[in-house]
Amino acid sequence: MVALTKPQKIKKIMVFFDLFCKNFIKIVNNDGEIVPFLLNDQQQYYIDNAGEYNLILKPRQLGFTTASLAYCLWMAVNNPNTNYLIVSYKGDSTKELFAKLKRMNDHLPRTKYDVFP
Repeated sequence: MVALTKPQKIKKIMVFFDLFCKNFIKIVNNDGEIVPFLLNDQQQYYIDNAGEYNLILKPRQLGFTTASLAYCLWMAVNNPNTNYLIVSYKGDSTKELFAKLKRMNDHLPRTKYDVFP
C-alpha cells in the first residue's frame, strides 16, 4: 500500500465529514477543554442516513446541534458562497449556537493549510 502524500491526505479529509470533524473541528467538552470533535454513534448514523429534509425527534444532549453546526461549517468550507440558516425558538439560544459555530470556525487551521476560504 502506497502512503498518501500530505496534499492527498488533506483532500481526503476535506471530502469525508467524519474525518473533517476529527481533524479540524474543535469543541468544548464537559470539562471546559477544547478537544477534537469525534462523532458518536447517533451522530454518525444521522450523517450516514440523512436525506434532503430531516426531522429529528430526540432527547437533549445527544450532540445533534453540535453535529449540525459542524456539518454546516464543512459544507460552507467545501461550497464557498453558500448560505446556511440557524433557527431557534429563542434569541439567546440562537446567539449561543452562533458563538459555538464561530468557535469552530476560529479553530480551523487556516495558517497551516490553504484549503479553507
